[in-house]
Amino acid sequence: MLPLQKGLDAFLSQDREQIPALAGRLSDMSGSTSKAVDPLKVIIIGAGIGSLALAQILMLAPETQVTCYERNASLDDGIVGFRVMLSGSTLALLKRKLSNEVWV
Repeated sequence: MLPLQKGLDAFLSQDREQIPALAGRLSDMSGSTSKAVDPLKVIIIGAGIGSLALAQILMLAPETQVTCYERNASLDDGIVGFRVMLSGSTLALLKRKLSNEVWV
């Protein structure tokens, strides 16, 4: 397993309630004494399954603004991405971590 994968697995295996607290601690590391914190602006290029899952997880963090960009206007703009098969345990993990609106 690559180091990045280990980090992502560790992040995803945390309790959902701990993610905003963890992100808040990270944003406080700037050394600023001011309580007002500019939102962390994240741009994600591509709206594949990984990008959208990442966006949903990042949106759990307070003071985080996430924007996704996709070049295709609709699903029928030609061949889109590739097929991904997710195991039952991966789907269960994503279902635990992502908000209910994602699964509707």
